[in-house]
Amino acid sequence: MWFKRCFVPTFACFGALLAIGCSEDYELSPELQLLQACDFGNLSAVEELLDQGVSANGELSMEGYPLYVALGGGHTEIADVLVDHGASVNARLEDGLSLLDTLINASNETENADQVSRFETSIDWLYENGARRRPE
Repeated sequence: MWFKRCFVPTFACFGALLAIGCSEDYELSPELQLLQACDFGNLSAVEELLDQGVSANGELSMEGYPLYVALGGGHTEIADVLVDHGASVNARLEDGLSLLDTLINASNETENADQVSRFETSIDWLYENGARRRPE
C-alpha cells in the first residue's frame, strides 16, 4: 500500500487526523489513506483505494473531503476519478458550505499567488462539472 502511516500530517488532512488522535505510530484507516493520496496528488493510490471499495464521498463527518482535498491542491485529474466513483460536486462540508463556496472563500482569503491559481483552476473545474453555490 502506498501510504499507511501518518508521519507529517498536511494542512488538508490535519483536522481529520487530529480528530482520531493520529500520532507517528498510528496506522491510517483506508479513508484517511484516501485523503492523504488526494492531498499529495497520488493518482495511482487514489485509484487503488477506490478499487478496494473506499468511498469516494468520504464517510460520516468526512463527507465531501476527498474531493475537497484533491481540489484544494489543484488535483483535477484526481477529482475526475473521484467523481467517476460517485463523489458529489455538490457535497456539503460539515460547516454546511458547498465545495464550491469553500474554495471561493479560500481563494478570496489568500494572497499566495500559487494557491489562488490552484483554487481558480479547481473552481473552474467545479463549475464545468455542474457544481452549484449554496443558496444565500
